[in-house]
Amino acid sequence: MPALSAAEMWLGMTVLGIATLWMAIVAGRTANDFARVLALLAELGLGGASLVAWFFVVWLLAKTLMAFGPDASTALLVAIAAGLVLIVPAVVSCWLIVRTTYRVLGRGATFAADLRNSLWLSKGGTWRPGDT
Repeated sequence: MPALSAAEMWLGMTVLGIATLWMAIVAGRTANDFARVLALLAELGLGGASLVAWFFVVWLLAKTLMAFGPDASTALLVAIAAGLVLIVPAVVSCWLIVRTTYRVLGRGATFAADLRNSLWLSKGGTWRPGDT
C-alpha cells in the first residue's frame, strides 16, 4: 500500500533530518579544518538523502492519489503540495528530538549556542571568529 510506504518514507526523511542537524552541530563545533570538511561532506550526504526521501514521499503520495481516480499530473501537483506541508512537521520533529536529546544528556543549556554556531546557520558566509 503506497500510503503506508509514504508514511514510512516520511519517517525516514525525519530520521535523516535529525542526523543532518547533528552533523551540522558537529561541523560547527569541530576545531580541525579536515574534520570540519568531513563533517560538512557527511552533512551534505545526509541532506541529499533526506531530499531523495522527500521525493519518494511525494511520488508515493501521487501513486496513492492516482488509485482514487485523478490523472497523474493532478495527483502529482496535489502530492507536491502535500509533501511541502509535510516538511513542516518533519523539521519541527527534528528540532524537538535533538533539543530533547540535549536536555536528556544534561547539555540543554548549550543547545541554542551549538545550533547558532552550526556552520549552515552561522551569520554571513564566514567562519566563527574563534575558528582561525
